[in-house]
Amino acid sequence: MSDFKYTLKYEVVIGLNCEPSDGTRGYTISSESVRCAWQRYAKDFYDETGMYVSAISVFGYALYHTDWGCPYEGEQCLSFHCTANPEFVHDFELYEKGVLYIAKKLKKEFKQHTITITKLNANICYLTDKEEE
Repeated sequence: MSDFKYTLKYEVVIGLNCEPSDGTRGYTISSESVRCAWQRYAKDFYDETGMYVSAISVFGYALYHTDWGCPYEGEQCLSFHCTANPEFVHDFELYEKGVLYIAKKLKKEFKQHTITITKLNANICYLTDKEEE
C-alpha cells in the first residue's frame, strides 16, 4: 500500500514590480509585505470558513520577452506553493476558493495587472513522528 495520497497543488505567482496604469512612477514591492499580506488574507479566509491556505514562498525572477515589458534579467516575483494536505484539508473545492480569494486580494492590494495561478493533480506523503514508532 502506498504512503502517498491524492491531493491538489497550486502555485500563485505575483510580480514585485509595480507599474501603475495611471502613468505614475513604478516601484518595487517588498517580498516581506506580500508574504505578510498572504498570511493576513489566509487568516481572513480561515476566520470566515475554517479553511487555512498555507503556502511556501519562493523568491525568483519571471523571464519573458522584453518586448512585452520584461526588465532585462527578469522581473522579481514571489511564487506561493500551496499543497492541500489531506490530513488537514477535507474539502478541495473550499481550499481552491481560498487560493483564489487570497490571489485576488493580493492582485488588488499590490496593483498587479496579472497574477498566474497553476493547479496540478499531485500525490503527497506526510511523514510524522508517529511513523517512527
